[in-house]
Amino acid sequence: MPTPAPFIPKVPGTGRSRSMLAIWAAFMCLIAVVNYFHEPWRDEYQALLLANSSSDFTDVVWRARYEGHPSLWYLILYLIPNTWDQVAVAKTLAVGIMAGAGWLIAFRAPFPTAIKAGVLFSFFFCYEYSAFFRQYGLAVLLFLLAIAALRSDRPGRHWTVFIPLSLLPFTQIYGALLSAGLFACIVYMQWRGDRILSTRSGIAAAGLYLIAFAVAIWDVIPAPDGNFHGSWSLEGSKLLYAMTIPAKAFLPFPALAPWNWDSTLIAEVAGNAGPVLSEWILASVSLLILTCATLTLRKSRSAQVVFLCSSLFILLFCGLRFHGSLRHQGMIFIAYIGALWLARTDQFGNAQGEPVKMRSFLPFILVVQVAAGITMTTVDILLPFSGSAGTAKFLRESGRDQNAIFSACEDRGISIAGALNRPVYYPIIHRKATYMEWNNDRHWGIPVEEHLVEFDSLVTTTPGMLYLTADPLTEDQLAEHGLVLIHQCPPTIRSDESFLLYKREH
Repeated sequence: MPTPAPFIPKVPGTGRSRSMLAIWAAFMCLIAVVNYFHEPWRDEYQALLLANSSSDFTDVVWRARYEGHPSLWYLILYLIPNTWDQVAVAKTLAVGIMAGAGWLIAFRAPFPTAIKAGVLFSFFFCYEYSAFFRQYGLAVLLFLLAIAALRSDRPGRHWTVFIPLSLLPFTQIYGALLSAGLFACIVYMQWRGDRILSTRSGIAAAGLYLIAFAVAIWDVIPAPDGNFHGSWSLEGSKLLYAMTIPAKAFLPFPALAPWNWDSTLIAEVAGNAGPVLSEWILASVSLLILTCATLTLRKSRSAQVVFLCSSLFILLFCGLRFHGSLRHQGMIFIAYIGALWLARTDQFGNAQGEPVKMRSFLPFILVVQVAAGITMTTVDILLPFSGSAGTAKFLRESGRDQNAIFSACEDRGISIAGALNRPVYYPIIHRKATYMEWNNDRHWGIPVEEHLVEFDSLVTTTPGMLYLTADPLTEDQLAEHGLVLIHQCPPTIRSDESFLLYKREH
């Protein structure tokens, strides 16, 4: 029997080679291990507790109005039965989602093996969007699915791009902005004559996307009494800060020990020049990075459109509304990876030549990304990210897991409520709850003495109540209120979740 000819993919770099299977398997093992060792923190438990507190799907949507995110991820978490280990299931979902995104990079993206490995082990792929069970990984998966559909070698299936594209706005507001950049690219391609869809099909698909986008924006609009990160404003300082984002998103190596997962070394170094000058330095580096990234895409106008439009939309939102954190800002890097995919293939899925210049830019960026990713995965495996699991374990082992808890560390008590799966008392809203609604009822910045006075009044009617904080009490405070330290977390990556527990000494 003759030996069948080996399969040669249409686009170099695609296909299932043994080396890529090994790299993808190593990527899956790494994200599974770091996800297993990662201790969830407030934001992860907030979404899970909100879903648990909801009575039905409409209640989930109603409660999510205070979150600043569309309700899709909360609806997914709501589907996890209460009888299951919900944290384990949510962690498995996060790993599975990013494993799917990694599969697209490994076996569908038109990159050399070294570049694929660099993307898979980059900071955002192997840590930021894998270790945490948040909605950001889902946005990455849907975006890459849309890119893969747009560059399908079967022109009759290009309409499928609008399925993930229409779901993308429901992941998060930055996912919506990413989808808007890709939609602008599709409109440009149609206008230029690439004919992705016929005129009638194109109008119908565009209408579907625009309706989905409008519904997602309606879904994310805060409730009337919501209080989520201020309001829209046009300020020079906010716009300048927004211009620092690309430098941190492309070069996310973390600040040196004590490790701060949400800060970067480049921002720490620039900070030595002073608060104002440092932002100008970072903005200059960002402009240089955006210029270099655009030049690497110069042979593909459509790739430049998706990258520049996505970056512009995200930077404008950060400058006018909410500056976000590294996990939000990383969507600019994801937009660049998608743009590179478009730049290296034509509308029929055929390979295109690489630009002659700027070839060193991507390897340099990926070296920093991989260094940041491997560093943070290692740190998260060796150190607790949050003190939530450790504190809950202490409470169970000491027989205090049913004791009432007074959260003097404001909304950080959500982590303990999630780890114990029961309410705690929040003095900033003066009642017991599991998750926190971000509304005007919250009272931030309550002095420690006021916390202690309220605790004294509550502990008389609730014997055994424990005082939870992230800041040690002074000897005078301990003596005056009769408190004794019973538990202190080891150093954590989130320093504001390195909890201490006190009890009233009889």
